[in-house]
This record gives sequence, C-alpha cells and structure tokens, in this order.
Amino acid sequence: METLLQDPAFRQVVRAYVVLTSPGRKDYDYELRIARGAPVSLPDPLAKMSRGDYLLLAAETAMLRRQYEQALQLGKEATGLEPRRGRGWALLGDLMVQRRKWDDAISMYNYAIQMEPENQRYWQSLNDTTTLKSGQDLPRRREEIAADNPSVRVWLGLLLVFLFIELSLFWVQQHPGIPLVFGIPSRWLVVAVLDGLFLGLVLASGDLIGRFEDELVYYTVPAIGPGDLGRIPIGVYAALPGLICFWIAVAFYALTAWLDDYLSYSVVAVLVCSALILAALAALKVAPLLPVMVLGGNFVLAGMLFGWLLGSVRIFPWRRGD
Repeated sequence: METLLQDPAFRQVVRAYVVLTSPGRKDYDYELRIARGAPVSLPDPLAKMSRGDYLLLAAETAMLRRQYEQALQLGKEATGLEPRRGRGWALLGDLMVQRRKWDDAISMYNYAIQMEPENQRYWQSLNDTTTLKSGQDLPRRREEIAADNPSVRVWLGLLLVFLFIELSLFWVQQHPGIPLVFGIPSRWLVVAVLDGLFLGLVLASGDLIGRFEDELVYYTVPAIGPGDLGRIPIGVYAALPGLICFWIAVAFYALTAWLDDYLSYSVVAVLVCSALILAALAALKVAPLLPVMVLGGNFVLAGMLFGWLLGSVRIFPWRRGD
C-alpha cells in the first residue's frame, strides 16, 4: 500500500484533491489565472503528513480497493498512534459494517463521536448501523432509487440480446455444423461464444454489473496455497479456471468468497448467466450431453468475460452517469 502512496500519478491526484478542497483553493485559482495556463506547482500534502494521517490515507485507499484485511490493520495502527481523532475510529466502524459486526461498528462510531461530537457523518453512521442491527432496511434517497433504474436503452439492449440468443439457438439447431471438440459441433461453439459476448457486453455497458477491472483485477483475496503468497486478484480464481472448466471456476469462486467473507454480485451474475446460456444450448441436443456440460461452459464464459471487458470500457454513449 505504501508503494501506491509513493506512486507519482497517485500523489498528483492526492495533491490536486487537497488543493481543490482546501481553503487555499482561491489562492491557487489566482495563481493559475496569473500564469495564463502555464503549469502551476501543487503542494505535496503527503510530504507534510503525520504518520497517523499517512496510515489513515493508506487504510482508506485499501478499503476502496476492497482490501479489507489490510485496511483494518492500517486503521488499527493509525488509531493507536492518534487515538484522539474520530476519523480513524469511524474508518474502523465502516470496516466493521462491511463484516456485518454491528456491535463492534456501533462501538467504533461511539468512539468517533466522543472525539468529534459535531461531526454529523459519524452520527448518521451510528444511526444507520443501529437500524441495520435491528434487522430493518435503511431508507433510500431519491437519487439512489433513480440510479438503480436502468434506462430504456439498457432494457432495449437486453431485449435485443435475448432476441439474438433465441435466433442463434434456432439457427444452430437447424445448422449445427461439423463435430469438432469431443463431438461438439463447430457452430454450436461459435454461438456459445457470441451469446456470452453480447450478453456480457450489454450487462457491463448498461452498468448492470460492476466494471471488469474493479471486480476481477483491483479486488484481491488471500492466495490459496502453501507459503506466504500475499493477495492476488479474484479473477485468477473466478476467470482463469473457467477457461479450463466452467464448473471449476464456480467452485473456486465459491471457496474464495466464503474464505474472504465477500460475495460479488457482478461475478455471481456472470456465472449464473453463463450457466443459463449453457443450459439452453445443452437443451438443443445437437451435441453429446457430457462434453457439452464439461467443456461447453468454457466457451460461454470466455465470451461473457470478453464482453464484460469491452462493456467496461467507457466509450459507449449510453453508459449511465458518463
């Protein structure tokens, strides 16, 4: 994590954020106007940070990347160095909420309020956690409800994809092609890849699933195996095994999700959609059932992953919020 904080690009982002949100913003704007577009040096807040602030920033960055164990360790160390700051206790409370440890989260938020009683964010977090502990749902803001409603273009895209899948199933049943892999026809394999590709593309480009890099690259889990292998991207368990055998990917992801105590809706959606397409293709009975069930899912998942990757690239005009 400290390597990330030492990265020049990341430090530039931090400097820009601090300047834009600090009282010195007016001075910076004035210097920028005087310079008439020439580069203006930004202060480096990381160079003046205390060890506690540095650790808190590292912990918050780890939390954003869903590296919760690392964030918890850094947050505890930062709070130990500066126990009178509410920010550290609130961060620990947020991490406890992620683990659904409501009592621990309430204790952390109470500590944060004791240190900074005027901070309304801590009070709101405490109230929200108390509500969740009681088994009730949090009231949703109007903008959150609107963000969860897919646009007409997204629904139209899904409709077109389902129509394409129906037509492709009808076509491959009439013209399966020549047997290739363990008796599976060539056109069956092509349709399996294309159906997965287009469905993954629409799901990702419509923001119905998370971005490819966020879910499979940036989100890391403890390595499974001997020795201290550190943390590796979840895609190593959820994607790569699927190119060998789809069901191995399902089993591996179920195991890692259980060990890490976190289940990604996006990964589950991709695996479930792949299984549904595989079941529809197997029902056509144009290929031996055993090879289809063992190897067919590989082609569907490969198409889904590639479509997911393409749909996550923010070049599509219909992407919501872009």
